[in-house]
Amino acid sequence: MLVLGIETTCDETAAAVVERQADGQARILSNVVRSQTEEHARFGGVVPEIAARAHVDLLDGIVATAMKEAGVGYGQLSAVAAAAGPGLIGGVIVGLTTAKAIAMVHDTPLIAVNHLEAHALTPRLTCALAFPYCLFLASGGHTQIVAVVGVGEYVRLGTTVDDAMGEAFDKVAKMLSLPYPGGPQVERAAAGGDPTRFAFPRPMLGRPDANFSLSGLKTAVRNEASRLEPLEPQDISDLCASFQAAVLEATADRLTVGLRLFQERFGTPRALVAAGGVAANHAIRSALQDVAAKAQTTLIIPPPALCTDNGAMIAWAGAERMALGLIDTLEAPPRARWLLDANAKRRPATPTAAPDIEPRGPMPAHMSVSVIGAGAWGTALAEVAARAGRKVTLYARNAGHAAQIQATRVNPKLAGVQLQPSIAVTSDIAATARADIILAVTPAQHLRAAVGHLAPHLKPDTPVIACAKGVEHGTRKFMTEVVAEAAPRAVPAILSGPSFADDVARGLPTAVTLAAKDEALARALVQALGSATFRPYHTTDVRGVEIGGAAKNVLAIAAGIVVGKNLGASALAALTTRGFSELARLGRACGARTETLSGLSGLGDLLLSCSTAQSRNFALGLALGRGEAAPVGKLAEGAFTAPVLCELAAAQKVDMPVSNAVAAILSDRLTIDAAIEGLLTRPFKAE
Repeated sequence: MLVLGIETTCDETAAAVVERQADGQARILSNVVRSQTEEHARFGGVVPEIAARAHVDLLDGIVATAMKEAGVGYGQLSAVAAAAGPGLIGGVIVGLTTAKAIAMVHDTPLIAVNHLEAHALTPRLTCALAFPYCLFLASGGHTQIVAVVGVGEYVRLGTTVDDAMGEAFDKVAKMLSLPYPGGPQVERAAAGGDPTRFAFPRPMLGRPDANFSLSGLKTAVRNEASRLEPLEPQDISDLCASFQAAVLEATADRLTVGLRLFQERFGTPRALVAAGGVAANHAIRSALQDVAAKAQTTLIIPPPALCTDNGAMIAWAGAERMALGLIDTLEAPPRARWLLDANAKRRPATPTAAPDIEPRGPMPAHMSVSVIGAGAWGTALAEVAARAGRKVTLYARNAGHAAQIQATRVNPKLAGVQLQPSIAVTSDIAATARADIILAVTPAQHLRAAVGHLAPHLKPDTPVIACAKGVEHGTRKFMTEVVAEAAPRAVPAILSGPSFADDVARGLPTAVTLAAKDEALARALVQALGSATFRPYHTTDVRGVEIGGAAKNVLAIAAGIVVGKNLGASALAALTTRGFSELARLGRACGARTETLSGLSGLGDLLLSCSTAQSRNFALGLALGRGEAAPVGKLAEGAFTAPVLCELAAAQKVDMPVSNAVAAILSDRLTIDAAIEGLLTRPFKAE
């Protein structure tokens, strides 16, 4: 097969034609790359707008040159592949749009390639390397250790927690006034320097994980350079040599750990592969050779022209995917961010797009979403998933209700919102359970029954995201614990944060927290559901997220009472602040992280719920404070959570006077006035 590949994710405009033969062997027919170094040099780094404009000006000519050098016509192409991310979004759009136009005009299959996957598969382009192998990817934007198990099957073993390696080299070069691009300049200067003159830190050395950190090392270089100013040429060489020596030692240690983790999970790697622009550094190549030798494996580094960004690697990744029937539709989106280990196999396009390919392969992970619960919040989250490009099913328990929404495309519980065409509405629980992700959007006290009804139909390891905020009566179980018990084959997660259904459904900017015990899963779920206007942040602090959501509902009732009794803005501020203190005490007692409690799902949600009658819990408190009946048809979760939250606090020996007062008011054990008096007459103490 012949594949045209297009690369525009950063500052190289590139196109290539690659042939993949029936036995899997590869032949590069053309590989045209135009670097934009000159355009960006005076800025000391890549300027996204300049890069995008240059891609627009250059790409058509480069594609034409690549086709001419390959000696093929568009009609001979088996597919056109383009890097669809991750990268600078302006450039990604230019390349992907060009590929879509070629695919449409010439009725050729499109393959949207993950740029990182292209780097990962490059050794198979040059030497037909068999799976599995260990990849060290180091460039200006990425530093990762990845187990390459198969096409579309990647497991990240380690990554940078701050700066990418190439980025660190470039920033060190800039602070030392070396020309752009900085990486080669640092290497050149280091050759004449003393690597022992400066004792720079070796970040993450000796840690059991395989992660990198380069920000602190970069800062150490800056501090030393500031101390020496004005810098002499030898100072610059010594700084570069000492910096590079620290990078080499840290990299060798991190890779040694990464290879050990690979061995434990996948057995002996076929090779250690280095890819990305940093792999062109000769000192790093030498260090990698030592690491590979100690691990008794082979080091493979593609030629320098294939280490940096190029069209041939995109074309080859496209050919590898097409050989498995994995092609895309013209709706494939450009992505600024795209995790390699979330790049699951995609379903082939329809036979009319590629009649010579037999459709095979599973539905991609996390491409379909089912929402259990057709209330306002469930409908809003269905809209969220649809905006993220997912195939969405909205489940309503009542068949008549489901049929009405499906026919009218409007849910009476969320007036004024027209459902997107990609959302199907059903009352068939078995069909609903087939999705890759389940959002369980039911009241907290009904979650066990809803998930239990779903459980027999679930595929193993399906993520079930609880979207309720509360604690179960009788058991004192949090929502993910309820999911785990009701559906043992599911993988529980929790979604919470400051959000109202109406705002979310209308596409207003909203940020929330999504937690799962497995960080890789949490990241993948965020990628699956996130969009420009719905921004989930991931964490593994499941308990912290659950406590924040449960406690803030109770405290919002107290806030509503304060407003309903006209106690003033000062009292409301005091109540909210002291309420957060309660929430944080309980969270810490239950093992939650401070940053989670003070983040979106804790303090953020508390501030929103304690400030407006849009909150059902605040509205209940407001009615109680005014001596009015509770709002009709508006379920306030805090009313059910208050007593069990107080039981939990008592069991943990945590003092929660505001929450206790709310529970007493709701159970008619105290009048509102008596509860207020009790709070105001508590002994004075330090904050």
